Amino acid sequence: MEKSDLDKIESEYDRTEIIKTLKSDEEKIKFIDGLKREWNKVQIIKTFRSDDRKIEFLDKMENETSIVNIIKSLQDDNKKLQNLYRVQDEIQKASIIEEFTDDDKKIKGLEQIKLDLARRHIIKTFKSDDKKISLLDKQKSDSYNAYIIKTIKDDNKKIECLEMISNEDYKIDVIKTLKSDELKIKLLPKISSWDNKVSIIITFQDDSKKIEQLENIEKEEYKVKIIQSLKSDEFKLKLLETIQSEKNRLKIIQSFQDDNVKMKKINKITDEKEKIKIIQGLQSDDNKIFMLQYIKEEINRVIIIKGIQDDNIKLELLDDIKSELNKIQIIISMQDENKRLKAIGSLSNEENIIFVVSKFKNEEIKLRAIKKINEKIYESYKELLIFNKEMRLGKNRKTRHKYKMLGLPKNMTIGMEIEAEGEYGELLPERIGYWNVKQETSLDSGKECTSPIMYDTDTYIYQIYKINEILSNMEMKITPKCAGHVHIGADYIKTEEGFKELLELWGNSEEIYYLISNKQGELPREGIKEYATPISVVFEKDDFTEEKKDCFIEDAKEKQVDRYKSLNLLNVNNGKNTIEFRLSNGTLDGNTWIENIRLYGRTVQIAQELGQIKEKIDKGIPINEEEKRKYALKEMLKDERPIDEKMEILMEILFTEEESQVYRKRYELNKRIEEKEHSMEVLEFGKVDFQEVYESVEIPQGIVDEIQEEREEIGQR
Repeated sequence: MEKSDLDKIESEYDRTEIIKTLKSDEEKIKFIDGLKREWNKVQIIKTFRSDDRKIEFLDKMENETSIVNIIKSLQDDNKKLQNLYRVQDEIQKASIIEEFTDDDKKIKGLEQIKLDLARRHIIKTFKSDDKKISLLDKQKSDSYNAYIIKTIKDDNKKIECLEMISNEDYKIDVIKTLKSDELKIKLLPKISSWDNKVSIIITFQDDSKKIEQLENIEKEEYKVKIIQSLKSDEFKLKLLETIQSEKNRLKIIQSFQDDNVKMKKINKITDEKEKIKIIQGLQSDDNKIFMLQYIKEEINRVIIIKGIQDDNIKLELLDDIKSELNKIQIIISMQDENKRLKAIGSLSNEENIIFVVSKFKNEEIKLRAIKKINEKIYESYKELLIFNKEMRLGKNRKTRHKYKMLGLPKNMTIGMEIEAEGEYGELLPERIGYWNVKQETSLDSGKECTSPIMYDTDTYIYQIYKINEILSNMEMKITPKCAGHVHIGADYIKTEEGFKELLELWGNSEEIYYLISNKQGELPREGIKEYATPISVVFEKDDFTEEKKDCFIEDAKEKQVDRYKSLNLLNVNNGKNTIEFRLSNGTLDGNTWIENIRLYGRTVQIAQELGQIKEKIDKGIPINEEEKRKYALKEMLKDERPIDEKMEILMEILFTEEESQVYRKRYELNKRIEEKEHSMEVLEFGKVDFQEVYESVEIPQGIVDEIQEEREEIGQR
């Protein structure tokens, strides 16, 4: 084969499969360097005929799993043994040794294994019982020795090895594995606990030997366990009469194999709940149906019907059930979703129908069911399925909406959580495109739709608009309880100075953020004080120490206490690693979402820039005019000044004149509404100034003067 022919094949997987079919190792080697993925190279190396050729490639492998796979493929155990040193992980190393064909070579391999877990897995694979026994060690744990002894084939040798175990429970584990009932019986007198004795007896193969042991047992509870373990229903029936307690008799009846034997005994039982347990255990659907006549309570009949295997029978029995809630239980228990589709015709309450349809897995059948509920929702769900297909195929339509981009850095990650309520929300699948949908327990009939990790691209802009459109078309609604949380990747801020600047920028403008984080004419939702309280009061200078200034973000998280703040830092440096902005109300308006994401994302972006400026100041590095202006503006937010002036300062820091217009309009109208309603009077805002807290930071006086002059000049303007 020519390299040029192979290069025409785009898929590396396909190229790998072709190379594997070549007859000569030398020919395969010619093409290996052309592959990028180490895993594909390994798949080819494993097919080499020559062990030496395989070994030549071991030094070129970066991944230990690759090395392990190549060593395992060697034909010669000696060569496997010689190359074990290349593997550091003892579990991986043990997996190679386990495949050796010779016990003596496995023993050689054990010299390189210290971990007990790995050693016992190797010893278990020995062919020779004597070699296993030679490696038992009283210095090892009982669990270690018991594990090995249980793998010994010869019963007598197992018994001889019991002296290597001191704990009776581990001895019992070994005794249970003996093949001979006679040997087990001989060992019973040496067992002190009756619980342990009974646990051995029930492992006997011969029923008659189990029955013989009953004569030595007084406690009825133990007798019942042994009787339950008998294979023969005939023996169980005879012994049933020796049991006094009705509860214990029921346990034995439930253990019968033959339905007819169980059914003969059912009528003598007065407790309907106990009857149900026995009927549920019947093998035949016909027998379960026959026994329904003896069950009075409908809910108990439902329990039995749910256990019937045949969905057609369940369909027929639905007519005898009066309660819709009970019918739902039966319908959901049906395996065939086409039968479920038929069954929903027996329901009249739309909420109940929606609940049943929400459990469908087959989207085609689910769509047919939705059509029976609501034609408009049917069309909306069809559009949802088209969107899902587009996402699977990697297709994205171009957005025809107001915003084409967010206006944020390309390397900034973004996430959002859409909360909404609506009865048809139950019909939503667990995934819409790459967005997760789950129940939101803080809402009535609520759903939370969580985005994947997003970036500022037209792909994600389209998805934001489309998801909101789908939810609206599914008649999801925003209620006063709904929130609209935005997450910005915390890794965008590179230093602790950046996080300090974020808290100063946010904390000294927090009242403004409460006014501009929702669309025009909308103030923060009713639960804002409970779920997104101001964070500025947490970081007041008089209430914050510099004891942990070398790990500022962890100190700040500890001080924050819970996530229910306007700005939540608790996700930083954990699995999510995001800064969560919790202020915004819920919305299904794509424009509002994008404006909110831009507001919060830009805040993080500027905080990072301010942190870099601060680091320059600390080091005495000159800063340019634009940096002076930006830092001076941020410092001005700390001053006592009218909120309107602070709004102008914040807009100048964050946005261009054109970008700021949407937030200015929000501010003007929302502030007027607040002046009438006073809904934010319950909130308390503070001042955040880490410069005063961290007094050990020395700032060259010249730069301080320049920034102060810039502040004064800006103030005059």
